[in-house]
Amino acid sequence: MADDPMSVMRMLRQAAEAAHPDLAPVGVSSPPGMARLSNGMSVPLHGIPMRPGDPGWEAKLPPPAPLRVMNAAGGDAPPVPMEDVTAGVVMAPPAVAPPPSPKRRIAIYNGKGDTYNVAVESAPDWDTDKMFKGLDEERVRLLLDIASSLEVRTTDKTGDF
Repeated sequence: MADDPMSVMRMLRQAAEAAHPDLAPVGVSSPPGMARLSNGMSVPLHGIPMRPGDPGWEAKLPPPAPLRVMNAAGGDAPPVPMEDVTAGVVMAPPAVAPPPSPKRRIAIYNGKGDTYNVAVESAPDWDTDKMFKGLDEERVRLLLDIASSLEVRTTDKTGDF
């Protein structure tokens, strides 16, 4: 009958009870869903705390040791005085000024044929201060490179650049 699973379980249970007699008296089994304690009392299995978060689980854990601040030499560090945070001066964030509006810009317009007109315009109405007419594309690109390196605002009125 050694092939019968229940007979194997009975044999293992008897061996365990013989090895640990304080767990349960030999021959006394617990009802289904119950666990027998070493003092002979039966408690329901669902009442034994098994998972973190169960109320009984935390009750079984010892309290943590108090934290100690150590210095580099391994000794206790001197206590740091605690100050009331609300007693300090409350400072407003620094005011951020809006970026200044440009006073001048470079505008590119279509010229005659394959040429372009480049104008230097001034704020606030963007009136033309100086006009360069009949520039080819190579010279216009050179002016745009110079203007971008000087961080001068440029406006393309042609749609080509």
